Amino acid sequence: MWPVLSSRTAYENPWITVREDVVRAKALELAQRKAATVASSGKGNFAAAVKAAGGTLKSTDFITRGAALPDIGVNEKVDAAAFARVPQYFYLGDADDNDSLDFNDGWDKPMSAEVDRLFGDTPLARWTHAETLYARAGANARFELVPGIGHDRKALQDRSTAFFRQVLATP
Repeated sequence: MWPVLSSRTAYENPWITVREDVVRAKALELAQRKAATVASSGKGNFAAAVKAAGGTLKSTDFITRGAALPDIGVNEKVDAAAFARVPQYFYLGDADDNDSLDFNDGWDKPMSAEVDRLFGDTPLARWTHAETLYARAGANARFELVPGIGHDRKALQDRSTAFFRQVLATP
């Protein structure tokens, strides 16, 4: 049985109110079942899973994380499968001491202190924690710690350029 939540007023026709709420609840239930089917049949190939489920792969460029996907609904498994398909590349020079936590444009002091406490007080100290968290989340992520390099974009730029060339060349 599915829950029905009504936000209608008592002055509306109760049959219409209940019918609309039931239709909405059933549509959500159907979308969640379809999303779960698509996600579980993917085995790493999201496009094939969508096709096997009788769906059509569509761009989600303008849909925010956690929002309902057209024809599917909201489903954590679908979000995880989509996240796992996005190639990510993280690199850090092992001599880089430029810490974003030191700047007030993105971090307030209490949150910065909490990150330091939980994960370490330098980018290098936090590196293995980040790598572990991304791996646990099933990310398609590559982490590279570059010896002898500080915060030097020009010394590292060839690595990001090669990564994007590889990703963009892969169908």
